[in-house]
Amino acid sequence: MKLVFAVVPIALMFLQTAAAQTCAGKPLRDVGGVKNSWALEGGGIAAFAKMNVNLDGYGHAYSPKNYEGGALLHLCNAGKVYLPDGSSYQGSESNATCTGRFMQDFKRIGDAGWKDPSVGAINWYGILGEDTATIHGRKVISVKPWCRRMARIFTSRQPHSWT
Repeated sequence: MKLVFAVVPIALMFLQTAAAQTCAGKPLRDVGGVKNSWALEGGGIAAFAKMNVNLDGYGHAYSPKNYEGGALLHLCNAGKVYLPDGSSYQGSESNATCTGRFMQDFKRIGDAGWKDPSVGAINWYGILGEDTATIHGRKVISVKPWCRRMARIFTSRQPHSWT
């Protein structure tokens, strides 16, 4: 009980100090390529900018049923399709490709066992994959996705390097 009485006054002092801070600032122009920014009175810079968030590695990033299966990202963001004619494409190259062509190829390739050279393969880079396939003379790695059976969620892998 004594600890509570000691913590509450300290917390109140912190809140009063934080409330006294202002976010007032002077507008700046084109700082680091950002058009809307401000030099804050207390020091520092505030700005609005675009941001990308990578969820690869998160346990609920991808599902075979996409959003309906509890995933945060559409499955097309996790792989590149390799077809028997030698062509390939990124699943996320457009919205139409993502929800149409990719999902059709995902079903066909999965139904064929993930590595049939006459059907194609998907190189999974956003989710954990195993095994290899040779499609039109090209070795494709990580072609069979790992799925946690109970949750029906694909096991994500750590973000990969694009280099």
